[in-house]
Amino acid sequence: MWRKECTGLSSTAACIPTKPPDFAPYAGVPLKEWCVSTASSAAIASHICQTTLHTLNKYSIDALLNGLGKQDSVILNHIYDEYYPWVEKHVLNNSGTEDDAGDIFQETLVILYRKRKEGTLQISTSFRNYLIGTAKMLWLKELRRRRRSPVISAEVTDEESLAENMAVEAEEKSRYRLYQKYFIRLAEDCRKILQWFYSKVPLAEIAQRMGYKSENYARKRKFICKEKLIEMIKSDPAFDDD
Repeated sequence: MWRKECTGLSSTAACIPTKPPDFAPYAGVPLKEWCVSTASSAAIASHICQTTLHTLNKYSIDALLNGLGKQDSVILNHIYDEYYPWVEKHVLNNSGTEDDAGDIFQETLVILYRKRKEGTLQISTSFRNYLIGTAKMLWLKELRRRRRSPVISAEVTDEESLAENMAVEAEEKSRYRLYQKYFIRLAEDCRKILQWFYSKVPLAEIAQRMGYKSENYARKRKFICKEKLIEMIKSDPAFDDD
């Protein structure tokens, strides 16, 4: 249950609500009813409800998505602070690591950003439920991918298969050339972050090397840099998304 640390029982009581494991509306209990039933006085209940409603309504879905698209640091901080712990908990409880959780969370944000940009994003539930649901789906797909053990033949004798493999290889080389072309155009800090990350340097160490205040900030910078690189690559006429 969401606990409140309150001093006094008067109408001026100072109540500091801590983050709940789930907001009351998601538990099927109306917020006002829940506040009243759990508070020790009507005055405290009113204060808690006002504070909670302000938190819940602080950003609309449009505000969150617009901020994500503009890479607004305030919105990004809010999204990470409010929703990342849920994703991290799910991944850690299902055979994943903290780095896995960070990657899944960022991939989720990229999906939301792209769908919003393409005009294909439709959210019929809360932003929280949509984001966490998407992250859970991505992690499930990743777990399935890791459990597969594909057997690749050392020799390819079928001409059609050989031609297909050559086409795939050519496409991969083409995309790698695009990657190289735009990677060097990134800001120096982005190049360092991505190069270290792809070399399996832990985010905590990247934060230390870059002089960042926290691992979370390094994770956010990685997301921004990676998205910038992807955006530049996809804008190139030579890029084929088929």
